[in-house]
Amino acid sequence: MRDHVDEIESLGGQVAVVSFARPDHVARFARHLKHPYLWLSDPDRISYHALGADRRGLVSVAPPRVVWEHVRFALRGKVWHPEQLDLAQMGGDFVFDRAGNPTLRHVSTASDDRPPVTELMEAFRRAAAASAAD
Repeated sequence: MRDHVDEIESLGGQVAVVSFARPDHVARFARHLKHPYLWLSDPDRISYHALGADRRGLVSVAPPRVVWEHVRFALRGKVWHPEQLDLAQMGGDFVFDRAGNPTLRHVSTASDDRPPVTELMEAFRRAAAASAAD
C-alpha cells in the first residue's frame, strides 16, 4: 500500500491501521515500520467485533504456507518475534466512503489472508466516486 499512498490521498482517502495492542505498543510499532498511515489502538477490540474480525483456531493462525515461511526464516538463522500477544485474533481490510458505506470488506480467515492491492485500490476509487456523487 505504501506505493499507493499518493493516489489514495489524491482521492481524498486515508489508510488507518487499527491494532488491539496498547497505544504505547502501537506507537512504537508505527515508528519502527515508518508507514505513512494513521495508527489507532483498539485494545477493547470494539472495531474488530463490529466488523466481524474475530479470533480463529490454530489452522488459521499457522496455515501450512505460514509455517513453511517461518521454517525458511529460521533456516536463514533468523528468529521470529511476534508483535502481537494474541496470534489468534484475525484482522481484515476495509474501505469506506465518506458516508461510512463499505466499498470493500475483507475479514481475514488466516494470518496471511489479505486482498490483493489492486482490489484495495479499486475499493478506494469506488469510495472516492461515491463520495464525489454525494
